[in-house]
Amino acid sequence: RTRPRDHLYPSAGAFSSRPPGQEPENVFESANHCYESIARGLKVANYSIVVKPSLEYQQNGTTGAIKCVVRAIPVAFLAPLCGASEALSYTLHGIRNQLRPDIRKEEEEWLRCLE
Repeated sequence: RTRPRDHLYPSAGAFSSRPPGQEPENVFESANHCYESIARGLKVANYSIVVKPSLEYQQNGTTGAIKCVVRAIPVAFLAPLCGASEALSYTLHGIRNQLRPDIRKEEEEWLRCLE
């Protein structure tokens, strides 16, 4: 069974949007990815705190909506936190790769050997 508006609720694996082995060359390449990571976390929080309870309210009334909000509080807190931590990680990789491009090249060669 599919939930209504599934496009608003990314799956658990949605936080790693970059392909494996694709690292930013510098800080500027990581900026767009950081924005997307944080936006994804906020969309999950929005769905769990606003969209899902309103759908629950339409189906089961006030009691259902309140239960839904209470169950969603941890998700609403952790989803943006996960997005922010991914953004920070990607930014730090961008800084490292800008300062030490030789390490990035070594990692790319290592990943090619694994394929």
